[in-house]
Amino acid sequence: MYTDLDDKDNIQRIDVSNTSSQIADFASNLLEATRYEAPDIERPRSVCMSGIGGSAMAADILQDYLAPVSKLMVAINRNVALPAWINSDSLSIITSYSGNTQEALDVLDHSVKAGCEICCITSGGKLLERCVSNGIPHVKVPGGIQPRAALGYLLGAASAVLEKIGAGTPATDFGKAAQNSLSASERMSPKNPTESNIAKKLALRMEDMLPAIYAPKNIRSVAVRWQNQINENSKMVAFSGEVPEMNHNQMVGWLQGSGCAPCRPLFLLPSMMDPTIERMTMVTIQMFTEAKLEPMVVPLHGNTHAENLVSGVMLGDNVSYYLAILKGCDPGPVPVIQDFKSRIA
Repeated sequence: MYTDLDDKDNIQRIDVSNTSSQIADFASNLLEATRYEAPDIERPRSVCMSGIGGSAMAADILQDYLAPVSKLMVAINRNVALPAWINSDSLSIITSYSGNTQEALDVLDHSVKAGCEICCITSGGKLLERCVSNGIPHVKVPGGIQPRAALGYLLGAASAVLEKIGAGTPATDFGKAAQNSLSASERMSPKNPTESNIAKKLALRMEDMLPAIYAPKNIRSVAVRWQNQINENSKMVAFSGEVPEMNHNQMVGWLQGSGCAPCRPLFLLPSMMDPTIERMTMVTIQMFTEAKLEPMVVPLHGNTHAENLVSGVMLGDNVSYYLAILKGCDPGPVPVIQDFKSRIA
């Protein structure tokens, strides 16, 4: 269906869940949460960040950020159990926005049994109840929004915890990036016309296509965020990959396969890349262009790694929102996920 992205009244009729305001609040939520007072935790030798779905996205972003700057090992866990290497010298950070995610509750049980340090990040639910009743360190974030829209709070809170234990300066750096990105929310808002709104322009180019979002390794998490937001907000199939991994598998499907008419590659380019990765990325785009795959190339705003990550998230969130509006569907509700959760409860 055709929808005028500059028709604010029609957008409001479609966006019953008011997802637009939740997306617009990302930078301010992040800025607020980076200033949270993290609990006192003994400095660990390793960190395991556990979460699932929207609650795990903060861990993905932090792993990309910390890899080149922190000597502390930080791993991501999307399982119901902990890795076997977790011990008393480890910190288990468990994130569940609702506080009722079964995976997070199971990981808490395993963390207690492992005898490791624990810090939970949640807005409430059973997880918060157990933390309070058992004296487990935790950070409480505001509730009342979709878990995927709570990324600013979850990323900021986890950054505060990690900075407190000496894993670099993520809270400081993401706080600065959020501060510098506040005006971007206005530029991508529904009231800003298409002619000067990069998110609207990209959504119009991506309409009726199956996007495959690629990014260099150092912002891999942003490509994953774009995929997830397009899946959930836009109710569309999307895929993601990273350079150079995709050059050893997915590229063959694109360049030697029979083709997929609605599929189109999109490359996110940060301002900072390793020279080898940059050369690989540019050669990949060149080969895709020569094969007439019409790759979309999207440079990301920012002069630091943290700014690239924050601006990439903000742009992808807004693009996914406008793709939903173009389809005439409310971006908020995800009944199939609720159905799944009810069936496994």
